Amino acid sequence: ESKSAHKRGRPIFNHVMQQIEAGKANALLVWHPNRIARNAFDGGWVITAMDEGKLLEVRTANGVFRNTSNDKFMLQLEFNMAKKSSDDNGDAVKRGIRTKNNMGWYPSRAPLGYLNTIANGKGMNTIFNDPDRFDQVKEMWKMMLTGRYTPPQILEIVNNEWKFRNRENKPVDRATIYKIFHNPFYCGYYEYPQGSGEWFEGK
Repeated sequence: ESKSAHKRGRPIFNHVMQQIEAGKANALLVWHPNRIARNAFDGGWVITAMDEGKLLEVRTANGVFRNTSNDKFMLQLEFNMAKKSSDDNGDAVKRGIRTKNNMGWYPSRAPLGYLNTIANGKGMNTIFNDPDRFDQVKEMWKMMLTGRYTPPQILEIVNNEWKFRNRENKPVDRATIYKIFHNPFYCGYYEYPQGSGEWFEGK
């Protein structure tokens, strides 16, 4: 299952539980209970299936949970601890993002002309000028601000005269050139998350 157990709606998990509901299976073999559920809905579904006698046991690397009051209590406790761990991790990520925003560091992929550092440690990375592209993106802005060039005209010059290439070593497309000229990041401000109405002054 590629989807996170933190949210309900995992297709494979749902299929497995539907097989149990239909009487085509009666046990789960998993590495750890947190692989089954880290949200209250899925955990409740498993416990209910045990209550109804459709799920006879959950077997893990460290033990077996059967349809007894103690085993169900312990299994539910495992689900709750897994959910708490996920919630705590989510809170930590949000705190880290808030801290970066307050410091003026855009907490996402840097736009064209800039790069993200990757060596300063988790939550400590910043943004710096792309030595291969920064000057050319700056020239694009200078051309635009003269009022003498349209974005398509700049695009033509960038790709055909400058032979400019993006980080994927491809020519700039029409959507990208408009995205550059609509991105407030280039004048020192950014909104995060986009559409939230929360604006920050960039470093």
